[in-house]
Amino acid sequence: SVCDMSDEPSVPVPTDEPNKDAEATNTAEPVESEEPSKESGDSGGRRSTRERKAMEKFRPGPVVEKPEFEIKEGKGKKLADIENVCTIMNRYRADDPAMKMCHKLCYKREGKATTRKRDLRQFSGVWDCDEKEVRDRVLRVKPVSLLKDVATIFDCKPQGSTIADHQDSLVKFLLKPKASGNEVPLTEAAKKREKNARKNAALQKKRERKERERAKKNKKEKDKGPKRPPSAFFLFSSERRPAIKAKHPDWGITELAQRIGKEWGKMGDTDKKPYNKKAAKLKEKWLEECKAWKKKNRGRKSKQANDSDDDESEDEEPRKKKAKTQAKKSKKTEEEDDDEDEDEEDGEDGEEEEEEE
Repeated sequence: SVCDMSDEPSVPVPTDEPNKDAEATNTAEPVESEEPSKESGDSGGRRSTRERKAMEKFRPGPVVEKPEFEIKEGKGKKLADIENVCTIMNRYRADDPAMKMCHKLCYKREGKATTRKRDLRQFSGVWDCDEKEVRDRVLRVKPVSLLKDVATIFDCKPQGSTIADHQDSLVKFLLKPKASGNEVPLTEAAKKREKNARKNAALQKKRERKERERAKKNKKEKDKGPKRPPSAFFLFSSERRPAIKAKHPDWGITELAQRIGKEWGKMGDTDKKPYNKKAAKLKEKWLEECKAWKKKNRGRKSKQANDSDDDESEDEEPRKKKAKTQAKKSKKTEEEDDDEDEDEEDGEDGEEEEEEE
């Protein structure tokens, strides 16, 4: 029926004519993609306006060669040959401002710390400028304390104390260094050591003097009187010893004594008589001298005895004092012990009363 035909879908009928709608779609121009550009920094489609610069490579400039540092001889003496300057220089460190200024005045540069002192010891005077330029260098040294330190190192301190005097002395020294002739100045520590040494030496002398005086005071004269005369045998031995020694030079004291003793034993009374007579005369003379000596030394012995008694009494006094102090200490300790015992007894009694209650 007509209704059923209207409800069915329409089916295109194939024909030989080309499809104009399809050609229209194929012949359309391609559309640009709206993806953001990789070169743009923004999330949108705007391109970056930054200008790209070409890379510049580093090219080193020309190397300027510095002139080699050299030390020429001046008109004066090398600082290494001036004892005072070397001694004072050793007291300063190489990186001290005064040492840097010394090097700058001599060589127009501060120099390296490792070679600063060595260079200064080779300095013998300014050679590359005149007096005016040297004075200009010295005038630029500030503060005044630094100027004085430099003058101290070079040992050219002037007699005056003004700044101009220090500057003039430095200029003269830099032009022609020479020794000042002064004694090597001591440091504070060296002065202190020298003072202590003098003090100790004086104390040592004082001690020695006191010891000598004490020895003289305590020394007792050991005067035993006249010397006893030799016997007849000793007179004979003193007479015979040289002759026997001449015959037997290799003999010692024992052999000589044995030989003289044998000869003396073999001698008779007549042979011994002159020696005995001489020994008797010497003995008489000795006895007379002993009598005179005893009369002379009677008062001296009593005086020595009194002195010895005084010394003993002086020694006993400190001993007595020590004994007294020790006795006092022992009494104190005993009293303290008694007090402690009483306190303990009181405490025990109190505890017993509390227990009874």
